[in-house]
Amino acid sequence: MLRKSRNDKINRNKDSRNDDINNLTSNDNSQSTAMLHPVLEDNEIKCPHGGVVKLKSNKGKSFKSKDVPMILESDLLYSQIIGCSNNILGVPTPCSLVSVILPSARALKKYNDDYPIMQNLVSGNIFTDKGFPLIATPKPNTFKINSPSPMQANTQSKESIESSLHLTKPILRLHYKVNKYQKDNLPIYKIKLQDEIIESSSDMPLDSIMIDVKQDCKDIEDKALQTSLLASYPKDYTFKQVDLQLDSNALILIFLIPQKIPKIYKEAYKQYQDKDYGVGKYKYLYEYCYHKDLDIEDYSQMGLDKKASSQYQFVLLAPAKANKILVEFAKGLDSIIESKDREQSLETLLTLKLINGGYKEKYWGFEEKRIEECTQENCLQTDTE
Repeated sequence: MLRKSRNDKINRNKDSRNDDINNLTSNDNSQSTAMLHPVLEDNEIKCPHGGVVKLKSNKGKSFKSKDVPMILESDLLYSQIIGCSNNILGVPTPCSLVSVILPSARALKKYNDDYPIMQNLVSGNIFTDKGFPLIATPKPNTFKINSPSPMQANTQSKESIESSLHLTKPILRLHYKVNKYQKDNLPIYKIKLQDEIIESSSDMPLDSIMIDVKQDCKDIEDKALQTSLLASYPKDYTFKQVDLQLDSNALILIFLIPQKIPKIYKEAYKQYQDKDYGVGKYKYLYEYCYHKDLDIEDYSQMGLDKKASSQYQFVLLAPAKANKILVEFAKGLDSIIESKDREQSLETLLTLKLINGGYKEKYWGFEEKRIEECTQENCLQTDTE
């Protein structure tokens, strides 16, 4: 009986792989594909005025070619551009960050729940905040990933790209667990926003909270952090902080909100229905995120209406001109939630993960994994030259 069960499982896996291959073949019939090299941390990407994109791998650092990590989409989006010499009528208007990444710049499948960016697809598909296309200098590496064919790159005019862009409401979603291996999420019935406790009015847990940037946020209390952020983001940003507490867990959310909308979104913004939520999506600034245990002398004084014993700080680049921040609360099994996400193709969702009581590892939206090259069939290959 056990042997039959194992054979059934093997056959199901074979059927699943065959389905994947058939789907891939079907995609190839409608869209030309190629095996391309992804962008790594040592690639050079520039704007037309000589500005260089500062590449830093976070979600992609588990995938390495000769010890150089891969750049995934969330690593590249909002990356700084250094040294742009753009001038308009003698007024310096430098490209300052990567603002738009079209789906046509990405691989066909995700790695660590995010898309690799292809070197040959950067041109014509990735733009600066001033609306200029970026260019990548080709540099071979040991990865070859199934991607859209570069033959179709640069075939669209900037005007046609602008008219095809659609903006969607950016969302934060909080996953609350006892430990990082838990498969489902703790229901949230109470949460403290600044000094006010928000409580469910029924037996059902809360679905979400709305944060009004003007009413609910304050200036950053950590002046050393503010100084550091100002050094990297000196112009056209508003820095805001909001304090939340779940049970005995304090959560400090710090937002860097761009005050200028990327020019390439000009036409799409006219039809955008959710302007208060901003344009773009949220992104971790990992180097400023932390967890620490707080000293508690009297544990009877610990709790939502008293003191916290654990403190988190998440520093996020926020959507441009965001006036409202929607934080949804995850309910139920992650597998079901993520399945629905894939069905809806949510491109502007960022997950916040909070463990009750804290944890030692750095775990802000990605997991550290030992992932070998050449492990994903039909997606990842290495050079044999």
